[in-house]
Amino acid sequence: MIQDMQRIVNSQTKQQDDTQNLKKELEQFKKEKERKRWIHLILVEMQKYSRNTTDWPANNAFTRQKKIFGKTLGEMTLDELISGHRKMKSIVEKDKADRVKNLIKPGTFNFN
Repeated sequence: MIQDMQRIVNSQTKQQDDTQNLKKELEQFKKEKERKRWIHLILVEMQKYSRNTTDWPANNAFTRQKKIFGKTLGEMTLDELISGHRKMKSIVEKDKADRVKNLIKPGTFNFN
């Protein structure tokens, strides 16, 4: 009878451990999915910056520059990816503003 009770307790403990392991795996899956989402968003911004995002060695060289991220996208944490996305967006906006500024020079248009 004691053996049966021990078997039941062991079975319940194993189920609890399995549940905890599944929860951990689910959390890791969610974090990895979130990382991939932010990497995708950064790559979209890089495309807006006229970067060929299919050339990974070139992408890694670009993102390793100190002025950009200083790391490859795979080496970055989730927080770094989020802030990196903001930084890449600002780079794209600045580039867009510079292009417009160079296209429209003062005195080009006469509205009188």
